[in-house]
Amino acid sequence: MSKAFGNSYRRHDDHTESDNEVDMTPMIDCIMLLLIFFMTTSKMNAQGAVPVPEARHGDQADPRKSIMISIFEPKAGKEAEVVLGDGYPDDKERPIAKNDEEIRKYLTKLREQDLKNQVIIKAEDRVSARDVHRVSRIVGEFDTMSLFLAIRNREGGGG
Repeated sequence: MSKAFGNSYRRHDDHTESDNEVDMTPMIDCIMLLLIFFMTTSKMNAQGAVPVPEARHGDQADPRKSIMISIFEPKAGKEAEVVLGDGYPDDKERPIAKNDEEIRKYLTKLREQDLKNQVIIKAEDRVSARDVHRVSRIVGEFDTMSLFLAIRNREGGGG
């Protein structure tokens, strides 16, 4: 029998240490196939809308004692428009901040001239949280200012 099969058969007592180990290659292949499957079939939604609950408690900001900043939905891949003041989408003469430094100058000027220490940020409902956070971070640089956030519906109602 050994001549028919040559030396390819093993005797029962010729075990080595490697026979007791599990071959991990098929398991890694399965994991990689599952990983590729889930990566190609799952849908990533990084900028999904997050519903914001209505506030039940909290202080109400007095618009007469507050600095207003309005943020409007970006147009065709651009950054959101940051309006210095209580702007509306159809207002053609609204002052738009071109960069963060203009927002800082606006806040500094109104804080010193009118002694206002509250800021109300009004944002349209489709403005990304990133844009609101950018403006609120600038407001946070002024230690003595309080920040209030509002969401403006497309129909023109305030939040």
